[in-house]
Amino acid sequence: MPNDDPISDLPGVPAIAGAPADLPGVPAMAGAPAALCLDIGGSGIKGLTVDPEGRPLGERVRLATPAPATPAAVMAVVAEIAARVPAFGRVSAGFPGVVVEGVVRTAPNLDPSWAGYALAAALAERTGRPARVANDAGVQGLAVIEGRGTELVITLAPARRPTRTSSGMPR
Repeated sequence: MPNDDPISDLPGVPAIAGAPADLPGVPAMAGAPAALCLDIGGSGIKGLTVDPEGRPLGERVRLATPAPATPAAVMAVVAEIAARVPAFGRVSAGFPGVVVEGVVRTAPNLDPSWAGYALAAALAERTGRPARVANDAGVQGLAVIEGRGTELVITLAPARRPTRTSSGMPR
């Protein structure tokens, strides 16, 4: 049977057996690639490659957030992190600001120049891999939900930002 997943056909990305935990309405992704998980923060930028089931494939890399934390400066740090972690086929990033469809609207803890910055597209261009970006608290919320009904997750530090989901999708 041919592989219909274009991501796993990327050159240099090892095939990984297994699928993520099943969530209602979320299809299993047999043969899914490893993911570079990024946490872009006001004091540090962290990166870790995980397999489709969330198991680390190497050590976490943490570098200081540059000052000023402009998009160009942060993207340079992201590129350095990407070069230090095991191979990956996609990118997932949490960002400390309002992100709508991969575009930053505000970044109060970083720099005003982030407003209107197409972060998901920039990550995809920089890494050569598909990328998704969401508010960092939203990413944390998606990691702990069960995917049934309406759920509310409240993160407490460094800022309180609620994440509400309905049937496993952010709202």
